[in-house]
Amino acid sequence: MWNRTPEGFSLLEVLVALGLLAVSTLVIAEALGASIEYARAADLARRATAAAATVADTASDRVVYPSGWRVVGAPGADGLPGTADDGLPEEPGPACRRRVSTTPDAGSTWVWIEVTCWPEAGPEGGGANAAGSRPTTIVLTRVLR
Repeated sequence: MWNRTPEGFSLLEVLVALGLLAVSTLVIAEALGASIEYARAADLARRATAAAATVADTASDRVVYPSGWRVVGAPGADGLPGTADDGLPEEPGPACRRRVSTTPDAGSTWVWIEVTCWPEAGPEGGGANAAGSRPTTIVLTRVLR
């Protein structure tokens, strides 16, 4: 049959094995990078949804919401998020801005809450930050009767 001597592996076999190991290591590294980016995007979506939901849960037709984009921060003296007396964020993290608008319509009031969160760089970065992450925007609507 095969008459092998105890010389070990040939150089060609070692090079093929090293090539396969190198390619598989690069594939694993790429998958890890994609999963980290996915986790960052999920965290931004969670923060934006929470910021919008707190305004939607406490929305009232007796509350006056300031126009334009505002920093998402701690509720002010009135205890309602999204109003003019809101403070700065309590913890460091992504920069989030919120815009609340109301529209009366046949005995009810529509409330639109739009929240956009930027990773690290903030809105002044103009779209993607240095890492290539894009902002996440959540829009919620609620009808007040």
